[in-house]
Formats: sequence, structure tokens, C-alpha cells
Amino acid sequence: MEALGHEVHVAFDGPRGLELARQVKPDIAFVDIGLPGMDGFELTRRMRQMPACAMIPIIAVSGYASEIDRDAARRAGVSQHFAKPINLACLKEIVERAGRTAEPIVTGEPSSGA
Repeated sequence: MEALGHEVHVAFDGPRGLELARQVKPDIAFVDIGLPGMDGFELTRRMRQMPACAMIPIIAVSGYASEIDRDAARRAGVSQHFAKPINLACLKEIVERAGRTAEPIVTGEPSSGA
């Protein structure tokens, strides 16, 4: 994403991700469901309670990609859910779409890896 001209911030666990979201107020967030310390579902729920993150696209990119996992992600407030690995073309499209709308994008199906 940096190579495409985007500013990127990375957290390796849920609590740090939440703190980073508070500090940065991102335009879009990519969240792994299997984070240590606080899973991506809880991270998403907490981000949705923050005014700065209430309407941003939160994209789950996870190895947890069953229908049950996607349903849990939707209930937590995830905008879209993709299975790892996500391909670059899909990633670019997500970011472009997020820049054109102030509302979360509709929940999608897992990507095909490439």
C-alpha cells in the first residue's frame, strides 16, 4: 500500500490496533480476525464505538473464512470480509471504493488468492 502512495500504520495485536485507530483516525482499516490480545471481532466492535471510526470501512482479511466467521464479522461491524491471501487487484479496488464513499462498503465474499 505504501508503494501505491498510501500512508500505512501497522499494529501486531488488538490492543495496539485500537490505540493506533484512536491516534491515527484512519480512512480505512484492515483487520485480522486472529489477533493476539483482542481478536478482530472485538477490535471492530470497539472501533465502531469511536466517533472517528464509526463509518470507516473496516475490512477483515483473515484465515478464518467460513460462513460462520463471515457472519460473526458482519455482526461485529466489519464492512467486508476476505480470505487470506487477498490479491493486489482486490486490495486496490477496496481502497479506491473506500475513497468514493462515506459509508461502509457492503459485505463481500472471500477473495481468490493470488
